[in-house]
Amino acid sequence: MRFLYKARDRKGALYEGIYEAEDSNAVVKHLRGQDFLPISVKPEAKRIELFSKKKLVKPKDLINITRQLGSMLRAGITLLNSLGMIIGEIGATPLGGILKIIRIDIEGGSSLSQAMGKHPIIFDPVAVNVVRAGEIGGNLGEALERLADLKDFDERNKNSIKSATRYPKLVMAALGLALIVIFSFVIPRFMNLFGQLGTEMPLPTRIIIGIQQGLANLWYYLLGLIAVIVFFVKRYLKTPKGAYNYGKLLLRIPVLGNLALQISIVRFARFFGTLYQFGIPVIEALGIVAPIIANPVVSKAIRDVQQPISEGEKMSIAFAKQEIFTPFVIQLLAIGEATGDIPSVLNRMAVFYEDEVERNIKRLTALIEPVLIVGMGVVILFIALSVYLPMWSIFKALGRGGK
Repeated sequence: MRFLYKARDRKGALYEGIYEAEDSNAVVKHLRGQDFLPISVKPEAKRIELFSKKKLVKPKDLINITRQLGSMLRAGITLLNSLGMIIGEIGATPLGGILKIIRIDIEGGSSLSQAMGKHPIIFDPVAVNVVRAGEIGGNLGEALERLADLKDFDERNKNSIKSATRYPKLVMAALGLALIVIFSFVIPRFMNLFGQLGTEMPLPTRIIIGIQQGLANLWYYLLGLIAVIVFFVKRYLKTPKGAYNYGKLLLRIPVLGNLALQISIVRFARFFGTLYQFGIPVIEALGIVAPIIANPVVSKAIRDVQQPISEGEKMSIAFAKQEIFTPFVIQLLAIGEATGDIPSVLNRMAVFYEDEVERNIKRLTALIEPVLIVGMGVVILFIALSVYLPMWSIFKALGRGGK
């Protein structure tokens, strides 16, 4: 069980972190044994897990610390001294508190990977196993720098996608706000005017007024229906079947599906190649990588190749039986097996698909912008017609009346 704790050291500095133990008493005992004064120890709830990932430790800080630690080790500084220098530099931050606990665990005889494994929210299985492989192979510094590169790619990828979707989100938000203003203030006033003049309203105007009246009278039912739909959709997507079906649907969407598949392949190539390079057995490495692949369809395909490979089948043949992987992936794996240099081939695979991901993100952005512009134009044109057509009718009637 995981616990979120707050504790102070002898100098009074406050530390926060996550620790895995059987119960809260074990956490308190551990903290006191490390010369900390526990302030609070709470079981990790789902909301706390989300908070801890986003708030306690920023990915960018963790990447920088990992790279810095790797560089220090490669420069010949001991692990304990390196950790001590980093802790002194970042001070009483959540990450500093976790590193301090890790350093104390190492002083007590644990390895770095074992100490990291006690903080599974901060250090995922890939990070722990890359470090473990580096410890076994005697190249911990290189392993940490490689791990930092992997995590840095992940973050850059996420930021690129966020940047690509930022403009559409802003446009949709602005359009939504404009529609709320129009339906709440503009349309009701025009309805009163048209009602007083007794003018026959054209079809676009009748449609807009019908929508406005429906929203005005039934908005609470509509909000309730949307809330129920969102609740059950989210609940369904959290089930294995729902997540798998969503991943399958995502892969079928033009452009977006290719992008999702390419991101999964890059992640697989980078992480699996690193684990393989540092001596983790193929079956074990596949088992570690499969859960961290975002798309459940690709994740399942990676899990499905473990059994035939363990029975002696070539990796390229096992992957070829999974329809999700492209011929290029299969060909590169076959080349890697033939040359005996799978890590190098996986690196080339990752570089190729990284370029493809970048191109597809730009292509997606280029496709979204005109679609949004056309969509906004259609909506604005329809609303404008619904307002101005009856006004023209009124002007015509007034003109005839004047004659």
